[in-house]
Amino acid sequence: MPAEPTVERADLTALIERVRLRDVGAFRRRVEGGGTGAMIGDLFHTVFVIALTTIFGGLAVLALLVVGAGVVLRVLDDADRGFAVIAGTTAIAVTIFAACFALVAWFVRLGADIAIRDGRLPPNWRRRYRLHRFAVDNGLSYVPEAVGLRRSGVIFTAGRSPRGYDILSTGPGSDFEIGNFQYAGDWRSERALRRFGYFRLRLPGPLPHIVLEARRNRRWFGRSNLPWRFTSKQALSLEGDFDRFFRLHVPEGFEQDALYLFTPDLMVLFMDRASDFDVEIVDDWMYVYSPRPFRMADQRTYERLFAVLDTVGRRTLDRSARYTRHQPPSRYRVPSRLIRSIRIGPIVILGVFVLLLVRRLVMGA
Repeated sequence: MPAEPTVERADLTALIERVRLRDVGAFRRRVEGGGTGAMIGDLFHTVFVIALTTIFGGLAVLALLVVGAGVVLRVLDDADRGFAVIAGTTAIAVTIFAACFALVAWFVRLGADIAIRDGRLPPNWRRRYRLHRFAVDNGLSYVPEAVGLRRSGVIFTAGRSPRGYDILSTGPGSDFEIGNFQYAGDWRSERALRRFGYFRLRLPGPLPHIVLEARRNRRWFGRSNLPWRFTSKQALSLEGDFDRFFRLHVPEGFEQDALYLFTPDLMVLFMDRASDFDVEIVDDWMYVYSPRPFRMADQRTYERLFAVLDTVGRRTLDRSARYTRHQPPSRYRVPSRLIRSIRIGPIVILGVFVLLLVRRLVMGA
């Protein structure tokens, strides 16, 4: 296994020094094969999608204004002109204006998300050139975009239109990879697009499926950033303050394996260095997820990630190597994957609605 990147060994010059537009243009022409047709087509697609959604938003706003104006006129006709009527009319007008603004913003955002999901927004060629040079200087492989990217981690198994971008790795069959990933959510998602930063590290051998959900980076109402939900039977409590930072999930029957892997010193490293990240161990890979894409052209990103890799990653490699040496081959015949829980909330709501409908029909009859 090749040596993992570290801040001490990494050459960050390409991320710091100024770049010449001439060099960026030459790199762009080399990547695009000397043509600009695809770029113009993508730009036209982006403008068309955003303009179309904005037009629909404008029509919706116009309809809302017409309805609002009718309400205001009705209030003025049916009541004496006084302070209460003026105040009420003003409140209605402000509410309609705010709703119109929010509606237009939502349609513009929807159009931008569609364009980003399809990978049609013009790329930042200055950033791509910096990352290309950074990869060359450090013996890494750089992939600007990977449409349809799939990996074994949980975020790569969700949604539609998966796309990776700004991916750095140690080459084909690599043992280390860092980049950004996005997918389009399904009808249950509150946003049309989900984006993550991630890096993954190959381990010496297969381990049970383990997920650490960080408590610091949770969304509204304590919701996890990960697309999977796990059953409560798979939650394992560890000693000390670890439960204040992470929620640990491990398959039933593999609790002792997790306790062997997560020694007190490793738990301290996770709390000190990786408490803002979700972590997953699946097969012979360790994944670290950020709820926001990494700023790949910023040297501070690598300073932090390489620090996590040099501490948490190195210690996890050591513990997993010891675990693999002490486990018989028959151990892996037992199912060692986490089970995804079923969301019963929508089912309960649908069931209550059906019962109320049946009750109304029966009573009406």
